Amino acid sequence: MHELKWTQAEKKAARGLFDVALEREMTDYIARFKASAATIETPDALWALLREAEQKRRELDERYDFRYSVLVFVFAGLLRRGLIDEAELAALGEGKAHLIAELAKM
Repeated sequence: MHELKWTQAEKKAARGLFDVALEREMTDYIARFKASAATIETPDALWALLREAEQKRRELDERYDFRYSVLVFVFAGLLRRGLIDEAELAALGEGKAHLIAELAKM
């Protein structure tokens, strides 16, 4: 995938799609975090929630890697998780959209 070339338009579209997916996942997690935080009654429950949040941060750091050499794999994972859909991939160009969709099926 290192030889995959990105045009300026594709780079801009990729950044936008990447940011949208991250925002979707963060919005969902924040809502769940707030719901969990509202039920905390003990220090142990607080520390458990904070450990979970730290684990989520690590997962997001691994999942959202904006290096062009791995970006098709990142988008394939996001497509598989339902954080983006195939129609949104169109802005990346037909070739990249098709490649990402095929990788998501693996």
